[in-house]
Amino acid sequence: MAKRIYLHEGESYGRLTVVRGDIISPDTGKTMAQCVCSCGNEVTKSVSDIRRGNISSCGCYQKEAARKRLLSNPKRYTNTIIEMSVGDVFGYLTVIDETPIKRGVGKNFYYRCLCICGKKVTAQGTALRKGTQKSCGCIRESLRKDMNAGDKYGTLTILSKIPKKQGRRLFYKCVCECGMKVEADGSRLRRGQKSHDGCILVDNRGRDGKFIKRDDELMR
Repeated sequence: MAKRIYLHEGESYGRLTVVRGDIISPDTGKTMAQCVCSCGNEVTKSVSDIRRGNISSCGCYQKEAARKRLLSNPKRYTNTIIEMSVGDVFGYLTVIDETPIKRGVGKNFYYRCLCICGKKVTAQGTALRKGTQKSCGCIRESLRKDMNAGDKYGTLTILSKIPKKQGRRLFYKCVCECGMKVEADGSRLRRGQKSHDGCILVDNRGRDGKFIKRDDELMR
């Protein structure tokens, strides 16, 4: 019969510190050790597993490693339920309460967050991880605000607002440094459009070549 191996009080294995290492399990007959984890939890684990390194914490290490993977690549783990911590940042939002709020069925967990604009909101964990919610809504509002005559975006300078809309999108009459007058989508300008399609000063058709309509084509 193999000799039983016991652990001694005070010995450390990873995050575990032995409190008592000579417990015999009445169910399996295995030698067990009562330990205290560095996080404060008390656990009783198999001595052989502790000695081999199969167990080095109460389980907190695995949770922390999972959270680290999630935060390093949130879109890959969108369907994974992992607790968030106070201070986690997603875009403009910072988690201020790590207690999830359950709504509906399935994996619909929500978290209380603080936006950089100062507003407190409740955001769905999946939306935060996917990046589909990055603020309390202030980003969308800023994109819908009127732009002023004289504002410059690349080679374009705004002349006036055009009294027409497509949904919530606003349009502006602009003049390019090349002399061409164009009709521009305000949201496209804010997102990086710097010139009109076919500008002789900038060899750039934009993201799809249709963001800005030329004055000689549509406004004559």
